[in-house]
Amino acid sequence: MGGPGDLDVEAQLKQAEQRIFHAILSRDLAALEAELADDFVLSPIGHPEQDRSAFLAAIRDMPYQILEIHGEEIRVHVLGDVALVSGIQRARVALPDNGAIVNAATAFVDAFVKSGAGWRLRQAVSVELPTSPEPVA
Repeated sequence: MGGPGDLDVEAQLKQAEQRIFHAILSRDLAALEAELADDFVLSPIGHPEQDRSAFLAAIRDMPYQILEIHGEEIRVHVLGDVALVSGIQRARVALPDNGAIVNAATAFVDAFVKSGAGWRLRQAVSVELPTSPEPVA
């Protein structure tokens, strides 16, 4: 982090990540669109890239249900009009075929660009971490 004003920027960016997580959880495409830059690209390591419309369609058409989603170890680095937010996204997901619940984890680096008074997500780079099934109670 740089100067004293960066604390406000760090809070803004962490709030943006939370809004994105919530929009994905609730499949709120309008809220998600508001957070994404027009030229947004998702770059998941080991999978094809998705532009903004393909990403939004993938969220809309998810065959599974996300029960919970949140970020851990969130770090923010502000580089002028660009900011990098990194961390681990954790989600509890119910699979469509058998209803099994798995705990998914994805390491990510999100590149935000300054847009007016706020920030918009320009590129998301992610790598899936090993998943684990929930113990059967």
